Amino acid sequence: MPIAITSFTSFQCSADTHSFCASFNGEIQSAAEYAVLSADPTHPVEISYSPDDQRQLNFIVELPERSRTVVGSGDQAAVALTYKISGRQKTALLGAPYAAAVVKIWGAAMASEIAAELCALAGISLDWRTVDWRIDAGAFAADGQTPLALLQQLVQAAGAVLQTLDDGGTLIVRPQHPVSPSQYAAATPDVTVTVADEVLAMPETFDFRPGYNAVTVGYATPATVQPPQTISVQRETIPGERGIRLKVFTVPYAPSVTISGSGFAWHYEGERIDDVFEVVTVTEGQGRLNHPYY
Repeated sequence: MPIAITSFTSFQCSADTHSFCASFNGEIQSAAEYAVLSADPTHPVEISYSPDDQRQLNFIVELPERSRTVVGSGDQAAVALTYKISGRQKTALLGAPYAAAVVKIWGAAMASEIAAELCALAGISLDWRTVDWRIDAGAFAADGQTPLALLQQLVQAAGAVLQTLDDGGTLIVRPQHPVSPSQYAAATPDVTVTVADEVLAMPETFDFRPGYNAVTVGYATPATVQPPQTISVQRETIPGERGIRLKVFTVPYAPSVTISGSGFAWHYEGERIDDVFEVVTVTEGQGRLNHPYY
């Protein structure tokens, strides 16, 4: 049975489509909980953690870390202990350094039968969710690979990927694209993620190479278009959306203006007609508009 860890002060978990299992790292407060953990590669400790009332995550601890820090000085000096642990889900036992090399030539069998046999070598259950096919005798063989390497070789033939359930001990074989991209618009999502309901990270990384992180305004055919005297660009935030709108004005009017960006795609580009009303104050015979007047 997994050991329940309840003293996490920080916890991070990461996974993606091409990772067969999730990894985690965190910091715990309890010295007693840390004492039962081991870094022995042959006997990794399995733990469980419930981030909320609906979900339980199981992992094996692969790297316990303990650090001692002296706080204060003189008679007030004290030693503060910090306990950190990290690891992966139990399906990591299918690969190095845990699993033994496999040497075998299989007889005629279904692909799912071979996968289930490989999973059983590490005490892992199999959840096969993709197309199954018959493999002829002698067509699939192992010559010193780990069960994980053989499973990856097997499922790649069907364009499938390996992933792990939250229980940590069930390996899923599923299509990389459960729905064809051309049918995305009509498909019903399995999960809907919103900024209000989920904790999302939206990082921005700047690249200082020339031409990056920039918007360029110019002319589609500079050889034939009379260069205007002025080009002005307005940046406008779109309420409720993670985007901006760029309004480009040319004086005098030019029918062909190009906008290009680096590292992103446009949702709309073209001419737009708006009714704009402005109050102009004329002082000493001069007034100023916020937009060009043609």
